[in-house]
Amino acid sequence: MMTTEIIPYNRIHAYDVLEKNVRDRDVWLTDSPGWKQWAVNWEKGGPAFTLIIDGQIVGCAGVILQSHNRGEAWMAISKLLYTYPKTVFKAVRDGLVGIVAEHHLRRVQALVLPDFEAGKRFMSHLGFKYEGTLIAYGPAGEDFEIYGRTQWPS
Repeated sequence: MMTTEIIPYNRIHAYDVLEKNVRDRDVWLTDSPGWKQWAVNWEKGGPAFTLIIDGQIVGCAGVILQSHNRGEAWMAISKLLYTYPKTVFKAVRDGLVGIVAEHHLRRVQALVLPDFEAGKRFMSHLGFKYEGTLIAYGPAGEDFEIYGRTQWPS
């Protein structure tokens, strides 16, 4: 029997994911200067949660709150995503909808690397729409695609 917990996010959870169980796809994060500060900023920036399955941190997600009822979604997901894809999707979807309702957000956006097809599909399944490419936006000058969502269940 699988045991699932959703707890408030703490930067230590992101360190766990990014130091011990990082997906091959996300190794660039730990190579980026100041990546540990990202985990701190996620903690300070707004509501977030951590998904734990059978005692292991599977991932963290949240929304950095911005002005005018806007936010930017983020995720740090471990290799365990591949073991529990439906559970991860449901946790992120439900957590995001809850954050939007609690904080009365009108718009949420998220960034995805242009060559990360699975990330683009994940955004699409969450109801986000592709809006454009941000040139040289990343910490190492990499491009990012921006996805946004403005329609939420009441």
